[in-house]
Amino acid sequence: MRPLRLAARLRSPHERSLFASWTSTTESEVAVAASVSQAEGEVLKKEHIFAQEELSAYSILSGDSNPIHTVPSAAAAHGFSACVVHGMLCATLFSSLISSRFPGSVTESKNLRFKEPALVGDRLEAIAKVLRTRVAKDSLSVDLKLECYKKETGGLVLEGSSTIIVPSKGHNVLQKFTDSEIPPTSEAL
Repeated sequence: MRPLRLAARLRSPHERSLFASWTSTTESEVAVAASVSQAEGEVLKKEHIFAQEELSAYSILSGDSNPIHTVPSAAAAHGFSACVVHGMLCATLFSSLISSRFPGSVTESKNLRFKEPALVGDRLEAIAKVLRTRVAKDSLSVDLKLECYKKETGGLVLEGSSTIIVPSKGHNVLQKFTDSEIPPTSEAL
């Protein structure tokens, strides 16, 4: 059994410390493995109300110039009482939520289905439920169920799933990708 697989089963700080002293695994790597393995069943939540200024900024950044996102009269002409929040802007709530619980994690995959539009002023609640954790080489893999609701009506805005990779301390998860697969930084553009 690889060290991180066993480390993920250790619960007390004393067990983790002893294990780290007996192996080449550091205490922080053992703590990460134990913390993530104990996350199964955990539910993460975040609420947010998108303002028109956020939609305008996202439109510029994304290049999505559809006026239903930025011009209230265009949204009204299509039957909406306010501008429609970009679906992918709603999805950013998950990134914020996940990175606060699993700092340093990277998304391996994400699958989203857009169900009902969210509008400026809607109180949204993003929910990520940890379904499963697995030990991978030098990292831990976490499967999540994702949902975003309108708080006032309970309407489902989007749903999906994601798998993230949580590195053990000191391990660069981007090493698993080739240089051609890693997007350039803003300085390289």
